[in-house]
Amino acid sequence: MTSKFTAPAKIIVTGEHSVAHGKLAVVTAINLNCHCTIASTSREFSEEATTNLEFKSHFDQKLVFRNAEIAKLLESYVEISSGAFDPPSKAQIALLADFVSKHTQKKFFLLAGQCFMHVLLSVLSEMVKSGNLINEGFLEKDLTLIMTSEVPLGAGLGSSGAVTSVLAACILDTFGFVSKRENEILSEDELNRVNKLAFAAEHIVHGKPSGIDTLASCFGNSIVFENFGFKNLLEMPALEMLVVNTNQERNTKVLVEIVGQLKKDEPENFQRIISKIDVCSKAIANVLGESSSVRMGDESFYKLSKLIRENHALLQDLRVSTRKLDEVVQLAEKYKCAAKLTGAGGGGCAVVFMNPSADSDIGYKALKEELEALGNEVFNVQAGCEGLRRG
Repeated sequence: MTSKFTAPAKIIVTGEHSVAHGKLAVVTAINLNCHCTIASTSREFSEEATTNLEFKSHFDQKLVFRNAEIAKLLESYVEISSGAFDPPSKAQIALLADFVSKHTQKKFFLLAGQCFMHVLLSVLSEMVKSGNLINEGFLEKDLTLIMTSEVPLGAGLGSSGAVTSVLAACILDTFGFVSKRENEILSEDELNRVNKLAFAAEHIVHGKPSGIDTLASCFGNSIVFENFGFKNLLEMPALEMLVVNTNQERNTKVLVEIVGQLKKDEPENFQRIISKIDVCSKAIANVLGESSSVRMGDESFYKLSKLIRENHALLQDLRVSTRKLDEVVQLAEKYKCAAKLTGAGGGGCAVVFMNPSADSDIGYKALKEELEALGNEVFNVQAGCEGLRRG
């Protein structure tokens, strides 16, 4: 039996950090994808059955877990489980960290291994609770899981959200929690189930994620997100966008803590910034919504560029921008385009909204060359892409 799923990365158009405080954000799925395949084969001697987790992009790493050891860990995991597909508790994360650290000491694989194990153990826990025998679906099978990704790691494009989404989909599918139909389209209920499990695993990476990354990876399109949940779909205008990876390593969890410290040290200033970001985000959503799917006109782009500039300045006030991100913004303005950081900041990526009235071929080429000369990696991306899907 083989299970295959693909999920997209995302760009936060507006609402970084404020979304973690219930404010409005706009997120769009882009055409950089993460792919996952799980193959399961029967094993005559269950004592020798293993689960293999392989990464074929960015790094070449393989983690091998004995299924008998996973089943033993499951006993402890079930005892301290709070509910179906809930985020892991501190006690569960400690168990996962101890278990995975016996197989690797590399930071990325420690996190990836823990996310994978939480997804797997959560599904196996539900099988135990429903009375299914684990050995019928797990102990007597070899599982080989292969991950490949086009999404830069730790760059603010939701790489972990895409990874946890395809992990959750493949594991749920392998153990019968997702029905198989000829058209291979998951139902809304199934997508919600995948998203819930993927979001739970995201807590291992980000501590307290907003949920916006996995929602974008699972449902795709462009989404307005508010009060920690889906508000409505947004039909993005036909705007050419560049994603600029500064290649500065950053950590979302650390950046969230930096913003949290600002909230603690300067509460009035923090609330002022967050409120202004919310006002700015709502205005950006309105401009984009008014433009619909048609080509954005000069007046609308002028409004958008002013709001994007204000949005980035407010993120600077939150102390999450960097010199390299600011350089991208300045270069974009030189070419009469609009740019801001996207994601948690502290490095990672910026998004550039190309001016639709400019000569796109000449402007894109010149801007791209200048950005790359500064050591950036530049992607021309499509917005509003399809979400989680088979294959």
